[in-house]
Amino acid sequence: MKKEQIKIKGTGVRCKSAEHSSYNQVPDAIFHYLELGLISGNELAIWIKLLQFDNDKYGYAYPNIEQLMLYCNLGNSTVIKGIDNLCRVGLLAKEKQQRLFKKNVYYVYQPLSKEQLYSQVSSKLVEKFTSNREDLYKKYQETYLYVIKEPEKNL
Repeated sequence: MKKEQIKIKGTGVRCKSAEHSSYNQVPDAIFHYLELGLISGNELAIWIKLLQFDNDKYGYAYPNIEQLMLYCNLGNSTVIKGIDNLCRVGLLAKEKQQRLFKKNVYYVYQPLSKEQLYSQVSSKLVEKFTSNREDLYKKYQETYLYVIKEPEKNL
């Protein structure tokens, strides 16, 4: 079944505008985890939602799996596996909270800097990412130079 294509007109308001504070900032370093394939886009969405749920008073987030499924538009096993992986890569810690009827609580951690992260992963993983990035850059350069050199052929 084909998914319906919906066209939505955006606000046109710059997200980083100082007058709009109803957004959450995400550390740039989280994208190094994504680039290296340590987390998926789905896991990034889960991490961001848990960051939003994080309660300053208690120091943790405590949504249930169903809430995360709903807010991230993901299935049960995707959310559960995503949480497990986020814990594995050090972006989350999960524990049962006795005073919350043994409900899971999540401690959302800042991502490591690029240098800290790269020092903990295999050099093969870093080389693979670097090689892929260089290949993409070369392909972009070749395409861009072709368009500049021979613009009449691109019409």
